[in-house]
Amino acid sequence: MIETENNVETGADRLFPMKGGHTLMKAPLRLAALLLAVVLLCQSALAFSDVASGAWYYDCVTALSNQGVINGFEDGSFRPNEQVTTGQFIKLLAYAADLPLGEGNGAHWASPSWDALYDRNCLENLSIPCTASGLDRTISRYEMAQLSWNVLTKVLGEASAE
Repeated sequence: MIETENNVETGADRLFPMKGGHTLMKAPLRLAALLLAVVLLCQSALAFSDVASGAWYYDCVTALSNQGVINGFEDGSFRPNEQVTTGQFIKLLAYAADLPLGEGNGAHWASPSWDALYDRNCLENLSIPCTASGLDRTISRYEMAQLSWNVLTKVLGEASAE
């Protein structure tokens, strides 16, 4: 049961107050924070040769790395100035939505995340094959927006565009 007190709803969904009396659920808040991290190109910082402790994104990168969300590249770099690939974004989105991951089809390291989104119809209106060429290419802003919207509506139950 949800109780309302001073325009702040509490209960199983853990709603947070926003301006104008609106509320935001914890899962979409987590999703928004991780998506912001992607937009800011935050990936793993712990032992990354190209992430200085004074960099403006260091804390973000460190937090995501500590949580196992990101792990950087095989050469120990983070590559903060590179564009985000479709596979990288799909992995972050699946993590943000707290989707259980299987083993994937082995075609790509991001295939478990792709499978999780596919199984929940989150790839609707998109043409993203679960192949190396499909997942290693740069993701477009449209694809990020459509994937995010699909996860918000199909997985997290946010059906409103408020």
